[in-house]
Amino acid sequence: MHDRNRLLSVGIDIGTTTTHLVLSSLSFGNVARPTQINKLGIVDKEILFQSTIYETPLQSDGTIDAKAVSALIETIYKEAANQLGPDLDISLVQTGAVIITGESAAKRNAEAVCQAVAKFAGEFVVESAGANLESILCARGSGAQTLSKLEGIDVLSIDIGGGTSNIALIERGEITKVGALALGGRAIRFKDGRIEQVSEVAAQKLGRNLAGVLESESQQDLDRLARWMAAEILDVCKQQKEAGPEAKISSLWLTESNFPGHEIDRVIFSGGVAELMKEDRERRGKRDDPEGASKRANRFNDFGPYLARAINQALADSGITHSFAENAIRATVLGAGMHTLQLSGSTVGYGEDSLPLRNLPLLKIDVSESALIPIYIQKILTLKEIDWQKENVAFALQGLSVGQLQYTRIKALAEQLALVAADLSAPNCPLVLTIDQDIAMALSQLLKRLLPDKRIITVDGITVEDGDYLDIGKPVNTLGDPNTRTLPVVVKTLIFYKN
Repeated sequence: MHDRNRLLSVGIDIGTTTTHLVLSSLSFGNVARPTQINKLGIVDKEILFQSTIYETPLQSDGTIDAKAVSALIETIYKEAANQLGPDLDISLVQTGAVIITGESAAKRNAEAVCQAVAKFAGEFVVESAGANLESILCARGSGAQTLSKLEGIDVLSIDIGGGTSNIALIERGEITKVGALALGGRAIRFKDGRIEQVSEVAAQKLGRNLAGVLESESQQDLDRLARWMAAEILDVCKQQKEAGPEAKISSLWLTESNFPGHEIDRVIFSGGVAELMKEDRERRGKRDDPEGASKRANRFNDFGPYLARAINQALADSGITHSFAENAIRATVLGAGMHTLQLSGSTVGYGEDSLPLRNLPLLKIDVSESALIPIYIQKILTLKEIDWQKENVAFALQGLSVGQLQYTRIKALAEQLALVAADLSAPNCPLVLTIDQDIAMALSQLLKRLLPDKRIITVDGITVEDGDYLDIGKPVNTLGDPNTRTLPVVVKTLIFYKN
């Protein structure tokens, strides 16, 4: 793991139902064409370790048990050390993500749990939660995005977990729409043959709370609920398939997104319920199946088997082309551990003693007209209620066209940025910039002349559209060319959505 061409990455998924971890090795190298400036990128991903899937520890009031989760992650690291050898050291973890997913992200102590667990995940790791990010990671970790890109088709990724169903539309390799429904396998929980807990959504649909009722006495209600949930989930697929102009907007969406009609070629299912769907199909193919959905529900203590069976039954008559992720239940954690990292361009400017930087609010600024930059920056700082005198921020400079890259234009840009930084920021706050054109080094040099006492970090080659926060790690370089240095960057969303 000391190979400078490799990064050790961790993904930790704390979900409504389960918690698990994956360790991966990310190889990077020069991905530029022969006539281009060197650019480092991830060229290979290898899974080193996948943990046992554990039930997420909860307290009696339904909140996540932070101490128990922390102890569980420590146990998993020991499990990994036994498998990979005693050399495994938390300090060697260089990137990755701790993701609190699904309904767990709405728990009152979710953010505190995320911070507590982050100590097991190295120096430069995302702590994140939120339905949109989870949908993106599921689409990547399930292989849906890769399939869409390789085959040039439009794919709908649906990851059905304990509390939510995360959905992403992928158009020929590009994720264009994400969202989540408040539907999952833990809508109802069982204990000792009785219904122990019913979600608010399930209780509203049933018209009554079945808590305390024997499961055997409520089969019709449970089957009816499962059919309704399956129909709601598959309704998203049908809207896409039929590309109707009047798409149904469900009140079950946890996000602002809804999915207007769009022609799709395939649906990829992942998540814990997808694993149960595969198991249900295998069992239905056997005549000596000793278990029905109710018995399997008691084995898992939740509604997942009912929902899995209902979705399979609905799919059989739907005509929807679909398949399952190879490692369905681990889609989120694979996405978190292997698909959150970007590498900057090689023309970056930075002071190594200023790094790493974590959780910088990412403010997107239109710089197509230099004279308006101070106004834009002041406006967005006020809008976001950010005091640049007290906290670090990062600015994503957008709107520069190729025709605006002359020296005089870059110089004017630097002068306006220096003016606003000197006026609004504290001396000890760095000026952190990402640029969508390949001018980071030139801009950094100009800014250093104008702000000689300011720490300046400029990064190019990074896609920032999907994120609200920025992490920047210490520089890395390849063994083949030690002069080609790049910064590992994670653009992320830190949203713990509310009940």
